Amino acid sequence: MKISKMTGAMAKARHYLPCKTLLILYNTMIYPFLTYCNTIWASTYATRLQSIFRIQKKIVRIVTFSNLKDDSRPLFESLKILDIYKLNTCLTALFMYSYHHNKLPTFFTEQLLYNQRKYTFLQHTIKIKDTPRI
Repeated sequence: MKISKMTGAMAKARHYLPCKTLLILYNTMIYPFLTYCNTIWASTYATRLQSIFRIQKKIVRIVTFSNLKDDSRPLFESLKILDIYKLNTCLTALFMYSYHHNKLPTFFTEQLLYNQRKYTFLQHTIKIKDTPRI
C-alpha cells in the first residue's frame, strides 16, 4: 500500500521537520489517496477499513510523537484530521447534498434515478408476489 510507504518516510522525517510540515506532507501525500472516489470504495463494511484506520492512527502518533498506547481520538481532534470512517461519512454527505441540489453531472443524476426506479419496481413486484390469493 502506498500509504504505508509514506508512513515510513514520515516516521524518519519527523525528527527533522516540525509538526506543521508533517501535516502538510500528510495533506499532500496521503489525504488524496483517502479521498479519491472515497464515496465508492469506502462505503463498505467497517472492518474492511480497519487497516487504513490503523495506518492513520500510526501517522497521527508519528506527527505528535505520541506513545503507541495513547488514545488516538484526541490526537485526531488536535490535528484536525478526520479518520477514514468520519471522512467517508463527510464525503458521502457532500455527495448527497450535491445530488439533492442538482449540482452533480447528469450521469450521476440519471444513474441514481434509474436505480431508484429499479428498486421501486422490485419492491412493488415483491409485494404483489407476497400478497395472499383469496
